[in-house]
Amino acid sequence: MANPPNRQNQGSNNLPINEKVLAQMLEVQLLKAKNESRELEIRSKEIDHQAQYANNSLKHQAEFLKNRPNENRKTMTRFAYIVFAFVVLFVIMVSICLYLNKEAFLITLLKGFGYVITTLGGYWAGKKSKHGKNSESETQDNS
Repeated sequence: MANPPNRQNQGSNNLPINEKVLAQMLEVQLLKAKNESRELEIRSKEIDHQAQYANNSLKHQAEFLKNRPNENRKTMTRFAYIVFAFVVLFVIMVSICLYLNKEAFLITLLKGFGYVITTLGGYWAGKKSKHGKNSESETQDNS
């Protein structure tokens, strides 16, 4: 019984490795290793930069918190100016309506402003109330 031709030729399919091919394979492996080491260096530098950024962010946040009362005062002052401007405009508008004998329009306008003020006041009071908050955090443990 003769061996099939495929089995006889299997040994001859292995080509001898050429020295140039082997040198190129080694060079590719060396370049891959260098690339991986560069990637690791880049990652470590990136981590260092992120840590430095976080430290700078914390410093700026601490500085902001030191100046926070001043910022709140400035914000409240701006808010007061805006409210004062609206009150002045409202008084001017009411005066003009009274001067032009538009009492019906003025009454409707005051009802609308009353509704808006009442609605916003109720919303603000509801937000400030402790009704919806968790009471466990406010109670003290005496044990």
